[in-house]
Amino acid sequence: MDWFLRGGPVMWPLLLLSIATLAVLIERLWFLRRQRGLSPRAALEDQLRRLALEQRDLPAIETAILAEQRRIERGLALLDTTITAAPMLGILGTVLGIIDSFSRLSQQAGGDPLAVSGGVAEALITTAAGLVIALGALLPYNWLRGRIDARLADLEREGRRLVSRGG
Repeated sequence: MDWFLRGGPVMWPLLLLSIATLAVLIERLWFLRRQRGLSPRAALEDQLRRLALEQRDLPAIETAILAEQRRIERGLALLDTTITAAPMLGILGTVLGIIDSFSRLSQQAGGDPLAVSGGVAEALITTAAGLVIALGALLPYNWLRGRIDARLADLEREGRRLVSRGG
């Protein structure tokens, strides 16, 4: 907790971002686990039923695939944002910490450079935290993205089969 508090006020948005990221990762892993046994055809049929689409023509299949895509990609935008925003927030915290350190130095008569180095070390905590959070989101995001892209390819293949067979 001391380490967290030494990072300054930017640590709070980083904490919130990491909690939201963890929640999305857990939810997406749970979702994929439940979907493991569901065939692409069953997923499309389920979407067609949800959308109340009786026909099995190209527009209906495309609509079902898009609906399924939105469902399986839910939350990925937050992970993508975390990957970008966390390091930037970390750097912002570092810059604010350095500004604060130099401000303290300029207020001291004769200024102690060691006071600045201690402040800079503390300011770097936010950069480290931001990088850890971004890396913690990047690796699962890429794994999820690969799984989702493969699933979407399967859905599109099955959609073409449904259209060519007329349902």
